[in-house]
Amino acid sequence: MASRYKRQLSSLPETGAVQARYCINVIGPDAREFVKLLQSATEYANVEEMASSHEQCDGDECTKIHFLVDEHEETIVRVHFNTVQDFSDDVTELRDQTVVRNTLFLFIVDVREATAQGLSVEFQSRLCQVRFQYDAARSRTLEKQFPCILSVMLFHEESANGKPLLDGSMPAELESFDEKLHEICDTQVIQTKRCVDFTKASLAYKCLTQVATEMYFADKSVSRKHSQRVSERGAGGSAAAGSSSRICALL
Repeated sequence: MASRYKRQLSSLPETGAVQARYCINVIGPDAREFVKLLQSATEYANVEEMASSHEQCDGDECTKIHFLVDEHEETIVRVHFNTVQDFSDDVTELRDQTVVRNTLFLFIVDVREATAQGLSVEFQSRLCQVRFQYDAARSRTLEKQFPCILSVMLFHEESANGKPLLDGSMPAELESFDEKLHEICDTQVIQTKRCVDFTKASLAYKCLTQVATEMYFADKSVSRKHSQRVSERGAGGSAAAGSSSRICALL
């Protein structure tokens, strides 16, 4: 991989094309600290100057970071990080299925500073907001199918860089929240429970690169299937609906 890509792309890349734009809502009492951790990944980034990059997102300031998700094609995606930490902070408005498909909710689980029970209460409150918006967006569409929510629960573990959470390792207090989350979330194309060291910027950045990569290839797969269906309909053929792990049937 060319050295110019071995960095945290926090400003517009010198070369390469931004192929997709996503939004990740970082949720939890340490949301801002986690985003700052990503921005401080200077060792992994291999750059001398790491100026923060901000721009307006729905009227609020948010952090923008670029990720290299395909080395062969030199494909770069831009991710806006929306921190949801204080009571007044809002999750991204899910206006339509395009926004749903391009948005991910990242729940920061760090029981070193907060109790699992406290996190469960906070997460479930935020999930109610997400569910309300999601149901409203589904009710406005005429499509028979609708994309599922993308989410990741991120757990602190020393030296971890995004590996899956071991079965049975989740705090019991979070199991109820996890069950409710799975009612509307896609568990196939995104690894929904990961572990990362919240004290190591390079490991956190590597983990989020994995997440952005999975979002990109899932989105690319759906777009390809949609184009194929449109082409078949245009040719007068009968387009099979097919099944996709990114699609939730309307109830």
